[in-house]
Amino acid sequence: MWAYLEVWVRHEAPNPFVGDVILFLHIVPMMAAVAVQPHVKQDERSLRVGTLDFALLFAWWLFLYFFVVIPWQYVYPSEFVYGRSFDLLYVGEELVLATGLMLVWRRSRGAWRSLYFHLFVATLLYCVASLMASEAIDLHLYFTGSLFDVPLVAGMVWFVRIGFLW
Repeated sequence: MWAYLEVWVRHEAPNPFVGDVILFLHIVPMMAAVAVQPHVKQDERSLRVGTLDFALLFAWWLFLYFFVVIPWQYVYPSEFVYGRSFDLLYVGEELVLATGLMLVWRRSRGAWRSLYFHLFVATLLYCVASLMASEAIDLHLYFTGSLFDVPLVAGMVWFVRIGFLW
């Protein structure tokens, strides 16, 4: 969406942007995957509970996004307040994911331990890169294809590499 606006239409993406919720919520399935703890043997009941857990987790983060980030824009639209609210909630979300990965990494053994370590490092890289890009957006220094995308893409490549390794 951002690339389309900035590259094809040659118009700066608005801030706030409706697509920001996608950037925020794409972390939730990763949290759910960690919460399921695939390294632990699962039965049919735990898989059903895991589906419910995912739905509740998704609803919780969606609620937080709408409660913390969105209401300010209806009272008095402020790019600064929106950016700060989004960044703080996003850091919280990333810290929850990183903490979960660290916990399962410490509790797992063998190949799972290595997998969780790589996911933890990729998550930290992606989190820092996302925050750098978000700060650059708030300061009007970011554009699609800028140097701020390099660490972000490096984090994404690390995730893709993990997929190919396992």
